[in-house]
Amino acid sequence: MLSLVRTAPTDSRNDTATTKRSFDESLKQWQKHQRQGHQYHQHKRYHESINHFKASQEVGWHLVATYGQWQDSQDRWEMLFQATHNLAACYNASGQNQSGTKTLTELHLYLTYTISNSTKERSQRLEALAILDRVLFSLASQLAYENQVTEIHKLIRLTEQVAEHASRQLLSQSQ
Repeated sequence: MLSLVRTAPTDSRNDTATTKRSFDESLKQWQKHQRQGHQYHQHKRYHESINHFKASQEVGWHLVATYGQWQDSQDRWEMLFQATHNLAACYNASGQNQSGTKTLTELHLYLTYTISNSTKERSQRLEALAILDRVLFSLASQLAYENQVTEIHKLIRLTEQVAEHASRQLLSQSQ
C-alpha cells in the first residue's frame, strides 16, 4: 500500500514579482491542502482527505500548465507528483483502489506524452523525464498492491521505451 509523501518543495525564485507572487499564492494553497489532507488522513477521515488532496492536485496541474517556461519550475512537477501520490494513497486507504490506479495512470500518461512530444520545449521534456521514475515507482507499487504483475511489466517496458527514445532526442538537441 502507498504511504503519504510528507516533503514539501522549497520556495523558488523568479524574475518578475507578479509571477513570484502568483506562484507563492499557489504554493500556499497547495501546502494548505496537503497539510489538511494529511490531518484528515491521520484521523481516517478519508473523504475529507481525498477532497484536500484533489484540490492540491488541481493546484499542481495548474502550476504545470502555467509555469512551463519558468526557469525554477521543477518544484511544480514535484508538487503535482506528491499531491497525486497522496491522493492515490487516500483512495487505497478508503478502499477505492481503482481510483488510486486511475489517478497515478493519468499522471504517468501525461508525463510520457510530454516527454515524447517533440513540439514541447526541451526544458519541459527534461523536467517531466526527471520525475518519471518516481511516478513509475508509485504506479508500479499501486499495481503490485492490486496484484497486477503483467501490467507492471508492460508499464516498465513502455516507460523504458519512452525514456530511451526521448533521451536520444534530447541529447541530440543539446549538441
